Amino acid sequence: KGDTGGQGEKAGQGEKGEYIIAFKDSLGRYLMVYLPVGKTVTIKTSGLKTKTISALWFNPANGKTTGLRKLKSKDAMTFTPPTTGFGNDWVLVLDAVGFNYKIP
Repeated sequence: KGDTGGQGEKAGQGEKGEYIIAFKDSLGRYLMVYLPVGKTVTIKTSGLKTKTISALWFNPANGKTTGLRKLKSKDAMTFTPPTTGFGNDWVLVLDAVGFNYKIP
């Protein structure tokens, strides 16, 4: 819990219906971030044990994926979903390249 400048929320998390949830596996093979409202986010990706990250967006409304690309890993990376704003929720899926996970 850090200083949020008196905004009453965790830095960057949003509040109420905008709260972002993220999880990764303990071995640093993948990371997923659920955004209930489409917006640009910066994700700390240093926990992924790889030099190259596979990134894609999963649309929970229709079960389709988009934007599959491979990127050079950095400690923190910024991502913008294909659509933004309320009514546009997305899951950002980041995988350590080399584990050959299937596309959801």
